[in-house]
Amino acid sequence: MAGRVNTKFVVILVVSAVVVLGAGLYLFATMVNKTGESHAALARGHEANDKWRLAEESWGRAVGHEKTNIEWLRAWRDAIGQIVPETQTEYENFFARYVQISKQIAATLRTDPQVAAEYLELRSVFFRTLGGAARQQIAQYVNELDGILLNFPESSVKDQRDRLRRYRGFAWAALAGNASPLTTPEIDAAKGDLLAALTVDPGDGEAARALLELLDTEKQRATTAKHADRAAAIQAEKIDVIRTLLAADPEDPWGRISDMEMATDALAAMPQAEREASRADLLARLDELADWVREHVTEIDSTAIDRVGLLEAVLTRGSETSRLAGLYNRAIEVFGERTDLLLKLAALRMQSGDYQGAVDLVHKVESQPRLPVSVEGRMRLFFKMQAPKQIADFAVLQINQTDDASAAAALLDTAREARTRFAEQVGEESSSVAMLDGQIALARAELAVRTNDNRAANDAYLVALSHFSKFNELTEYANTDGLWREGRTAIILNKTGLARQRFEALRTLDPNSADVFLALAMVEEKLGTPTNLNEALLLIGQALDLRPGDPAVLARLERVRQLVGDSTSDDPIEAAVFEAERLATGADGQSPDAIAAERVVREALADHPGESGLIRQMVRVFVLSDRLDEARAFIKEMRAQYPDNEVIEMLERRVTAGSMLDIIILDIEESNNTELSKLLKKIEVYRRYGQPDKADETLARASALAPNDHDVLEQMFLQALVSGDMDESARIAARAEKANADKMDGITFQARLLAAQGKHAASVDLLREAVARISTEAPLWRLLATEQVALGRINEAVASFRRSLEIT
Repeated sequence: MAGRVNTKFVVILVVSAVVVLGAGLYLFATMVNKTGESHAALARGHEANDKWRLAEESWGRAVGHEKTNIEWLRAWRDAIGQIVPETQTEYENFFARYVQISKQIAATLRTDPQVAAEYLELRSVFFRTLGGAARQQIAQYVNELDGILLNFPESSVKDQRDRLRRYRGFAWAALAGNASPLTTPEIDAAKGDLLAALTVDPGDGEAARALLELLDTEKQRATTAKHADRAAAIQAEKIDVIRTLLAADPEDPWGRISDMEMATDALAAMPQAEREASRADLLARLDELADWVREHVTEIDSTAIDRVGLLEAVLTRGSETSRLAGLYNRAIEVFGERTDLLLKLAALRMQSGDYQGAVDLVHKVESQPRLPVSVEGRMRLFFKMQAPKQIADFAVLQINQTDDASAAAALLDTAREARTRFAEQVGEESSSVAMLDGQIALARAELAVRTNDNRAANDAYLVALSHFSKFNELTEYANTDGLWREGRTAIILNKTGLARQRFEALRTLDPNSADVFLALAMVEEKLGTPTNLNEALLLIGQALDLRPGDPAVLARLERVRQLVGDSTSDDPIEAAVFEAERLATGADGQSPDAIAAERVVREALADHPGESGLIRQMVRVFVLSDRLDEARAFIKEMRAQYPDNEVIEMLERRVTAGSMLDIIILDIEESNNTELSKLLKKIEVYRRYGQPDKADETLARASALAPNDHDVLEQMFLQALVSGDMDESARIAARAEKANADKMDGITFQARLLAAQGKHAASVDLLREAVARISTEAPLWRLLATEQVALGRINEAVASFRRSLEIT
């Protein structure tokens, strides 16, 4: 039996093999061995049934067989344009595929100028519409464009080539402006491209506008370099560009707007009477222009509408926005609720004081459905992502407009909630999130200042500074708004070195800003030595050159002139108080001179007896020079002469409280600070005046009131370290870590504990992490330097010390 063949089994086996092989061949024929045409047929069937995702897949497979089939490429792109992606990531992926297909079409029809222009338009629409393009992005676009231009040789199709060159000019012009990174050769090349395009089409308003932006950049640089002749020549070039454009097309919107801008710029140089007459004429022209834009809104880009709004703000007395709002409303009527227009209208409502109306519009944007894949759809996706940030921005701005503490707290909650939604879409590491965090912290700080909670204000300012610092690191110190905010916050916190660094960087980017010169002058004024004050005068003079006759600049100039003794206030009492303070404190870098200060006040009192401000200043002079008995005698004399004066009564209560320590404690008690802030201030005072027992007792009260407060934990930790109690120090450090008392998971506490334990290497590791997370705290850098010295890392220590000095 073993040697016999089972015929029936063999037959079944062969039949089964044939069936399996047939099924495999069928599967190969239907799924693998399809031609491009069969995939295209499937795609058309799916389209007929509105199954666009399946159609997109089939067109993609068809193109996989014939990558240069223009009909199939366009059909594939059209199918994508019917899909509404379900997620942001999916939308971005589909849109990237949409762009790549357009690129393949342009490459296949590489000598077709219309197709090339359509592709270049698609690639440039975002940086031309949204602005803020990075140099690397522009360079990549230009490299790709250069390759396309190779298909249009100048020797045979010069006009076609020159028309396409406009896009290279647009790209470089996107980087024009006050802080432009463009080099002179790049500007010259971009101007050449745009002039070539205008030679072919003199009525190309967009090309003319881009050329004007490049010329503006050149003019600003010539003005900064004090090359008046060159600046005048560039101005003449601008006039010629506008005239040529309007001659070719008198109705071109950019020509009409640019012509009005030139006339408006000329107002500043006119005598007052002539200026007012010209302003009236220009307002009439502005009304005509606004009416014309309203009628032609379908032919005009929204950026042109924005420029009309800028003209309105400059020409009207109260920076009106009614014309601009009307144009946006008209555009929304025509185009429907286009996302970018809704957000612009929201910003106008906020500017006019309608916070709720502004927020309602932004919420409408947030709730808008996604559009099918397209440029407009991708734009909507971008603006929907920005919508929560705009709500947070509005809430922060509104905080400054309300005096109601509960309303302000609710606005802060709104800002935080909107910030969370925004971060979910763009990621926690986005520079925009860092900026928004800084703005929210700054609003908290300013709110705390208004409620006299100075400790909370200082903490919030520190948080704001850390966020602005992170933003500038992420943007490589090239964003003017970020540099300004970090510098201003550093000034508030008396970090003059850091403020100077940021304002100097800002001056490099924007050398024609009077505000930057005034900010640098503020740094010099804070430092206060004669050399610094003289430098402040020079800086204010430069600001005045940029804004002649500006009241704010003149007021700052007068203040610094008073500090150096070159001027006095018109108010004799104010002048006497100012001079006495300057002498008593040595504010001008000289040694304090209490006797001279006293003489100034007494002379003023002889002319203005009983003046409360002078009496207060005299007491201050005595206290600053440790002459408490003389202060008491003086106030007793004043009290006898003016028994009903409440200021003298308050001063008497202060100076008769006992010792200087008692006076300071009474001053703390009568302040508007919170109870916890008062206790913390008392701890510092008791320690300074050699009262450790009272300091410990006060610290115990503070700990009972707020056991996990970061300043309370800090004081307890320092007390334990000074007493040498390492176990207690470790326990407090653990509590600080749990409470995140230092906003860095307690690592600054652990680092100091390790240092006290002699574990310097571990301490350095933690301190490096700390300064990497918050780089604007000089004490951390100094501690790091000290620990690096302990390890013998002298070069590293010097660098850390230097960094601390740069901040302070």
